[in-house]
Amino acid sequence: MQRMEPRIMVFMPNWEEFKDFPKYIEYMESKGAHKAGLAKIIPPPEWVPRKDGYNLDDINITIPTPITQEVKGMQGLYQQFNLQKRQMTVKQFHQLAESERYMTPKYFDYADLERKYWKNVTYIAPIYGADVSGSLTDPDVKEWNINSLGTILDYVNKDYGISISGVNTAYLYFGMWKTSFAWHTEDMDLYSINYLHFGAPKTWYAIPPKYGRRLEKLANTTFADNYKACPAFLRHKMTLISPQVLRQNKIPFNKITQEPGEFMVTFPFGYHAGFNHGFNCAESTNFASPRWVEYGKRASQCYCRSDMVKISMETFVKRFQPERYEKWLNGMDIGCHPEDPDKICAAPPPSLNAYRCLEESEEPSNQENEEEILAVEEIVENDAEEEDEEIKREREIKRCWENLDKPRGQAINLLPNGVRENTKKMRFHTKLIILEDYGPQTTSSALHSGSVIVYKVLKKMRKKSHHRFTKRYSILRCSVHIVTWNVSTRYPEGVALHSLLGLNTNPEHDTDLPDFYVIGLQEVNAQVQNQVIGLFKEDPWTLKFKELLRERNFVVVKTEQMQGLLLMIFTRKKHLLHLREIEAEYTRTGLGGIWGNKGAVSIRMNIYGCTAVFLNSHLAAHDHMLDERVEDYNKIVQEHKYHVKARENIFNHDYVFWFGDLNFRLTGEATTSPEDIRAEVKRDNLKELIQKDQLLLVMSQKRAFSELNERLPAFPPTFKFEPGTQEYDMKRRPAWCDRILYRVSDRKYNNVKLIAKQNSYKSHPAFSISDHKPVTSEFNIKVIKKPAETPRIDPDSDIFNNFDAIDGQIFSDPSEKMVEFAPIDIWTIGEEYTVKYTLPEGLDDAGSDWIGVFNMR
Repeated sequence: MQRMEPRIMVFMPNWEEFKDFPKYIEYMESKGAHKAGLAKIIPPPEWVPRKDGYNLDDINITIPTPITQEVKGMQGLYQQFNLQKRQMTVKQFHQLAESERYMTPKYFDYADLERKYWKNVTYIAPIYGADVSGSLTDPDVKEWNINSLGTILDYVNKDYGISISGVNTAYLYFGMWKTSFAWHTEDMDLYSINYLHFGAPKTWYAIPPKYGRRLEKLANTTFADNYKACPAFLRHKMTLISPQVLRQNKIPFNKITQEPGEFMVTFPFGYHAGFNHGFNCAESTNFASPRWVEYGKRASQCYCRSDMVKISMETFVKRFQPERYEKWLNGMDIGCHPEDPDKICAAPPPSLNAYRCLEESEEPSNQENEEEILAVEEIVENDAEEEDEEIKREREIKRCWENLDKPRGQAINLLPNGVRENTKKMRFHTKLIILEDYGPQTTSSALHSGSVIVYKVLKKMRKKSHHRFTKRYSILRCSVHIVTWNVSTRYPEGVALHSLLGLNTNPEHDTDLPDFYVIGLQEVNAQVQNQVIGLFKEDPWTLKFKELLRERNFVVVKTEQMQGLLLMIFTRKKHLLHLREIEAEYTRTGLGGIWGNKGAVSIRMNIYGCTAVFLNSHLAAHDHMLDERVEDYNKIVQEHKYHVKARENIFNHDYVFWFGDLNFRLTGEATTSPEDIRAEVKRDNLKELIQKDQLLLVMSQKRAFSELNERLPAFPPTFKFEPGTQEYDMKRRPAWCDRILYRVSDRKYNNVKLIAKQNSYKSHPAFSISDHKPVTSEFNIKVIKKPAETPRIDPDSDIFNNFDAIDGQIFSDPSEKMVEFAPIDIWTIGEEYTVKYTLPEGLDDAGSDWIGVFNMR
């Protein structure tokens, strides 16, 4: 006889039954509702949560940090990554949700819509207005008011004075088609309640609590790297597993649709997931009952993230299990998890830091208050001849695109197509040029007021054949923070990267941040067996660093990846328009140059009036492969070629920063064992040990890297460690594999000498997920800005060719008058849009003007 599995129950209480929330939950459990992990409640008609209804014009709520839900994976196994966006109002969110890009597709029934969801889950990332503190329920509603349910969870506030947003107070969730909530149980395995105020339905999946361990086992084996990094990684709420995969793995589950005006209740240790059918608004919070206490005592905890909710169980054990309180305090409360009756163990005693349930950070400021410090030199230049010729329209257009920065974002060609009046209205047709950020399937994207629009006017200029002028150079000092780390195929989930970048957890406390972040990683997704996440266009490391730096007003300049080598460059927004000729290059050295597991990736650019190369490399491994490492270096130097005139080679640039897992070991392989090296490190004999370094040897012999400089490492060897520990792995000889070198050209800009001052060079031993420790270095560099007193120069002019060492470099002008645009609400690519702008006095427009749109998210 086949065993009947628990099914989701639907309850329809009358008004009297509905009035007492805790009592009705107890009644539902007496009927076995908790065995399915999820239940639906249809409230009686007498219950009205909001007397004024749901007119969006009356809902004056701002969604402070909407998130784009990027989903990556295949064959029913997915990971979801949330990217924060700029704030928007509910009305703006609704307009976005109903736009052609994000609207719900046509469907026959809910089953058809479910098929469309799983078929398209990785395409066109939706935007979710999640975790918005607040409530739409009238405060005077006493029955089932999510913001004040009156359960035993209120003791957290009564006893400790702690209010936890979304846990013992209400959160609002504004959804659109395909926004999802991944498989998870509630924090501390609490109950939760969700009321759908209005809009499209939700589909819910739920696994009976007694089968929760089966789901965990499947997730732990399928996403083994995540499990290795954090055994409780399902609490990160990023894992999506399709119904088909659950069936294949014999994991029972139920499915139900929540309509507007209905409640859903999840029970302790009830794994659940789901998706929204379209634009809607739900309200949710957690609650507890005495039955939960045993679950809470034994709930799994994520210790890798600082924002995880951890509640002290002391007040609950003392009140509801007084006979076990002393044993529990002493770690002698022997028993089992309610869903693991066969596993007898002691319940974890209270931790000292559990009272502090959640740290809430303020919204990051969008203002940049750092001012440039300029040193000015006056230089008198001799006569410079300028060509006296008409610039053809075609040449103007070609040149403007050559000088339009194309950072890793969108560059859209917007050609004039309408009548311009005094208010300067223009209508544009859009043409997609680059969509690196959104993947090959993307055909359109919405641009919000956070986007920066730059309007540049090209004018036909006739110049005098002889012109004497004074050049007034501004010298800008920029700081560059460089990171190199071999991450050994690990993922960043649960890894707090703030200290690696010199950041505070709260952006408001950050001071003296650099102008550029340059991050080079090795062995990112390098192993073939990482097939699920290895298919991602944009890997989790890039997303993680973007998330950290975006809220601090940094934007991506460019990223480049070659198999396991990943290079990312971020800059402050104020520098974005002063970067030119951004180009990436790579060289393979693995398997004789046909495989990219070893080699180099680089990004070169013009920073104001200077040039720079940032190169991330991973050279041949193992002690005895010194000659191969030298060969790799020379191959990279010879084959790395750029397309910028007079800057084709690496060392033709003003600044070169070369970093990575260079894999140089210590000499004396036959006479110095791993244990000998470890003993020297423990005795802090680093100065003696570094003299055996192979990199220093080949530099002194001028076989490799002799063109570059390095401050001697004052930190212990960064390889090879036992992952998760601070102990060296004695299977390998410890070595300084991870290095950062630099070079400054001796070229002078009219007697202005370039300088790179190295302020720090250190390792970060606290990071233990890899067998390498990350290394960082911060530099101050001097860059030359445009002569302030020169007229605006035509890009095709030869006027710069006679400047000493400038070699035709086109400077950007920070003092240039910019066009002001009226605020933009939502601008969707593929649709015409009218923008209003005002030209500064004395500036005229022309038929070949162009607009560049930069994605600042």
